[in-house]
Amino acid sequence: MPTLSDLLTRLSTQFIDLSSVAIPSAVQTEGMRSSLERINQQLSTAYVIQGLDSALATDLPADCLPALLSGAAAFCLDYSLRNRLTSFPRADQAMEHLPNSVSALQTQFQQALTALRLNTFAVSDQSPYSPLDLPDPLTWQYDVA
Repeated sequence: MPTLSDLLTRLSTQFIDLSSVAIPSAVQTEGMRSSLERINQQLSTAYVIQGLDSALATDLPADCLPALLSGAAAFCLDYSLRNRLTSFPRADQAMEHLPNSVSALQTQFQQALTALRLNTFAVSDQSPYSPLDLPDPLTWQYDVA
């Protein structure tokens, strides 16, 4: 299973920022933490990643990695957008597309969370709802002419 450093390398590669100049590594780590918290909240689990918050091993399933990375990427782009908008008096043309990119990544993250939740229901041996307690089996009565 991947460690935090492996996942941070994958995240930096998405931004073509291997030296973490545009998005500091602390922000990327916080993006991973935030994304993992949302996944755990959505799935009612307590997954951990080795190296994040003193975890000694990674138990996050591989099918959760796309959701984790898209959520972390959305967090990082949102940080980048806020940082640039507060650092410069006027945004340039490249900045016009950044809000749409953030929105698209957040939507992708929400869709990935929904897909993970549905997959959990599909493979679970527990009912996603409380069973109904019916007093007697229903019977059909009809007249035969």
